[in-house]
Amino acid sequence: MQLPESVPTRPQTVIGLMSGTSLDGLDIATSRFARTAEGGLDAELVAFRTEPFPPDLYARLEALYEADAREWVACAAAFSTWCGEAIAGMPADLVGFHGQTVFHAPHLGYTGQLASGAHLHAACGLPVVCDFRSLDVALGGQGAPLVPLADAWLYPEAEVAINLGGIANISTPEGSYDIVPCNLLLNRLAEREGEAFDRGGARAARGQRIPALADALAAVPYLQAPAPKSLGREEVDGLWWPLIERHAAAPTDDLLATVTAHIAREVAAAAQGRQALVTGGGAWNAALMRGLVNVLPASPELIDGKEAHAFALLAWLRVHGVPNTWSRVTGAGRDAVGGAVYGVWP
Repeated sequence: MQLPESVPTRPQTVIGLMSGTSLDGLDIATSRFARTAEGGLDAELVAFRTEPFPPDLYARLEALYEADAREWVACAAAFSTWCGEAIAGMPADLVGFHGQTVFHAPHLGYTGQLASGAHLHAACGLPVVCDFRSLDVALGGQGAPLVPLADAWLYPEAEVAINLGGIANISTPEGSYDIVPCNLLLNRLAEREGEAFDRGGARAARGQRIPALADALAAVPYLQAPAPKSLGREEVDGLWWPLIERHAAAPTDDLLATVTAHIAREVAAAAQGRQALVTGGGAWNAALMRGLVNVLPASPELIDGKEAHAFALLAWLRVHGVPNTWSRVTGAGRDAVGGAVYGVWP
């Protein structure tokens, strides 16, 4: 892959902001990008941190799926202003703002990431790129996953790249797609015990597999559907969670053991034993990672910060007119330069 000569060779600093479907907090990556003399990409993840959501904001984000339009607009303003205040004063040229995914129904022609680029720009003073997915959906695509394009630019040494976030997805040479719900299921089960997540997979490791549930999960129709395909909360609530609820009387550890094994099985099947870069919160879950082989080493910053780093890159590509969505990944009618820009870009 080659960057056009119009892309500068002078390094530019981009802040990537990512908050996943599991609502772990706001991931903040500081990244630098430049075009090499040969037309390749020179990229560096300079720094990373996660800013926890204030309790009142977390509650509003958690309730958005059932909120009305007025609350959506009000929360978008409050959330984006808070994000801007979290990065105010940080030296950078640009911000890539993914927003908080609440709805995702590309088969109905829409996707919904809570974000107000205007409020974020007003709060931090930097140019902002947001709304990365809508153009791809308008072009007939899934609007997801978008990180595979960044993976191809950033990690050419990996045969496949896997992210174990709220939803597990994979980037492969032949295609990229969402594999299976991941932390969205595991965290919801851990909450039964008053815990935010199954730390290190300890509960799953203690539990016993529930065969009937394992069989039901393996038969979810989405798993057999061909790519391109993507998942949202709609599929989690409509396909996976009802199967788990049928076994609600079972011990939480047994449910976690069964669901964790299900996720590991589907992810391993997708990886097919190839050399894999594995990132995302699920990479800290030892019970989940035991099901994977041939995993490339990754730093803690990369494990937790890769998606924020990726959206920093997608924003940088956007302002330089380089496609940041690939139709071969999303199924759209064409590649596109997606994202809305707020503020003046030099």
